[in-house]
Amino acid sequence: MTKRVSVSEDYKEKSIMQYVHEKINGPVPLIGVGDFRTKQDAEDTLTKAEIVAVGRSLIIDPHWTSKVLEGKEDMIRRVLVDQDREELMIGNGIVDFLSSIMPDRLR
Repeated sequence: MTKRVSVSEDYKEKSIMQYVHEKINGPVPLIGVGDFRTKQDAEDTLTKAEIVAVGRSLIIDPHWTSKVLEGKEDMIRRVLVDQDREELMIGNGIVDFLSSIMPDRLR
């Protein structure tokens, strides 16, 4: 997972999320959103946020969360192949959307 930093020279020491988390300082939960693929991605984000939003990985593998929690990360489906689309009930509209944001994960 790539650490996103500000384009401003004044805010390059930490990720943008770290600066936001420090600024809001708890009155509202901060939700980390990004391309979470591994348990480590989620855990790293939870050091700077209260919640992580896992989306793309859950589309490709609806059992992502249980596999992570059960220590079966090696069983997570990492790419979406055409043969899995019917089983996962992923239509053309979703595939078109996914191809625009994560073409590296479609086969």
